[in-house]
Amino acid sequence: MNTFTALSGTMAKSFRVSRDGPTLSAGSTDPNSPVNPVPGRPGDLYFLLGATPRAFLLGGDNLWRALSTEQPFVRRKVVSATDSPSNDDYYLGVGGTGTVTITLPPGETDKRFVIKDELGDPNREIVVVAAPGQTIDRQTSFRIVQPHASIHLVFGDEWHVF
Repeated sequence: MNTFTALSGTMAKSFRVSRDGPTLSAGSTDPNSPVNPVPGRPGDLYFLLGATPRAFLLGGDNLWRALSTEQPFVRRKVVSATDSPSNDDYYLGVGGTGTVTITLPPGETDKRFVIKDELGDPNREIVVVAAPGQTIDRQTSFRIVQPHASIHLVFGDEWHVF
């Protein structure tokens, strides 16, 4: 039977596996930030802490790449005139009638949303609004006016529609 004992104290910001092995480091900033990129050597691992923790591997081109970009698919129905999804949400199915305004949370690197007009009301407008200080393709909001249309968003340095 194996026994594990918890160690007390604080964890270092980085840990080198061996003299020539990868460095494991953690932080709360985007590792590819143009202002303050996370330094490293190819093969190093970086753990982005926050509401949706993610792991990154530094490639030979000195770009950090997410090891997994999968997000759980959870359908959440939106039926009120206003909604503010959390970073735990992924798919927002818009029902109800009239104009619906969805205000996105502050973006996190590689976070994605799908927003879909599920009823196809030709008189409906879905307004997607970026969090204060952020944009959607350089605009503060994006409008969905086509019945049954959807948008896919991913966050990089801003929200991008794809």
